[in-house]
Amino acid sequence: MPKLPVWIWAAVFACVGLLVLVVINVVAVMNKPDDETQILQALEEMRVASMEGRPGGVLEYISDSIELPVQPEDQWMGRSPKAQIARFLRQAEIRSVEITDTKVELHGELAQVTCSVRADLSYPAFGDVPIAFDQVVIEFRRETSRRLFVVPDSTWRVVRFQPVSLPSVDGMPLLSR
Repeated sequence: MPKLPVWIWAAVFACVGLLVLVVINVVAVMNKPDDETQILQALEEMRVASMEGRPGGVLEYISDSIELPVQPEDQWMGRSPKAQIARFLRQAEIRSVEITDTKVELHGELAQVTCSVRADLSYPAFGDVPIAFDQVVIEFRRETSRRLFVVPDSTWRVVRFQPVSLPSVDGMPLLSR
């Protein structure tokens, strides 16, 4: 039996290693939970991000999507009420965040989640402030990426938070007149 050059052995080991990596990634993708479970996991990650003050938290999305029954020119101390509420939500210490009454509707590559969000916030000037948003609607889209440029892997990403309406700003910290 003739002795093979070292470069051939290196190529064989590289091919075997690459094949093992591809098989591991295929198995990992095949063992992912169903779409609804992945969406619920994404919601939990958003809740945890809010608790830890990281970007992408559910309270950050809510503060960006608040809709008020107040005219844009109606301002208090140079800031709009929407900006005041967003600032309050972002600067408050978050003691707890609960996402309940979750309903997931899948429509092919899109999903819509309806849920209630309750949070206990603490703000130095106001003490503990419980807030509740009873009808939060979040839209997700399935995005497909490739692992190792070969294995398709889909994840669910938030694409839109439907505007969260506040019927009144009376009694809200920083907005009461």
